[in-house]
Amino acid sequence: VPKLRRSGTFMADPALPLISLDLRGQGIDVPAVRAAALTLADDMPVVYKIFDILRSGTVEDISFQSKGSSPGDLGKTANMKIKGRLDKGGILLSRLGLDFRDVSGDCKIEDGILQGRDLKGGIMHTRISDGKLSVGLKGKDALLHLDAAVSADMTDVHAVLNRLVKNPEFHQELGRVSVISGNAEGRLVLGESLTSVRAKVDISKMKFSSNYDRIPLPIAIDQGIFSY
Repeated sequence: VPKLRRSGTFMADPALPLISLDLRGQGIDVPAVRAAALTLADDMPVVYKIFDILRSGTVEDISFQSKGSSPGDLGKTANMKIKGRLDKGGILLSRLGLDFRDVSGDCKIEDGILQGRDLKGGIMHTRISDGKLSVGLKGKDALLHLDAAVSADMTDVHAVLNRLVKNPEFHQELGRVSVISGNAEGRLVLGESLTSVRAKVDISKMKFSSNYDRIPLPIAIDQGIFSY
């Protein structure tokens, strides 16, 4: 794997029985590891899940630990602990159609949950910071929790809310808004499972203009707060 520096320890004690694996690396190129992992790990669904979410970037100072009573236990999700720091990463939440770019932050996988902390990056024309992400790696109705500060392009906000919020009345009103431009700052929270996503939006600053067909003239807002 290009740009990879690694070391590791493998221990086996037949008397217990106990097998443990401890690997450490630096400068891991995600696309190269992803291609190799998806080729080799045809019997490990969790690997597919991890690399369905993690698409690109570099992982610095990564550690992998696993233990069990047999070699097969080392690949079980519940036995694995992975920690690292992602730099310029690509993260895709495919079920939600959310594709984050240039993501950096601390990441770990433990107890079958991928977690990110102190995340920052971008989606479309919008920047995120102070982000926290938790995604379950097992089950169709796995855990999902995203909480991030957002500096948003209002065109993006319109598109993302239209995709995430399932309330028919909300969609009806959102469909009356057109030709929107401007920006907003606030916080976005999504949760709590991949099959039942609820969105919470708190906007503390906003300045935008748009057309809203319940009002005969264009509207402009240069201050205020909004919560949904």
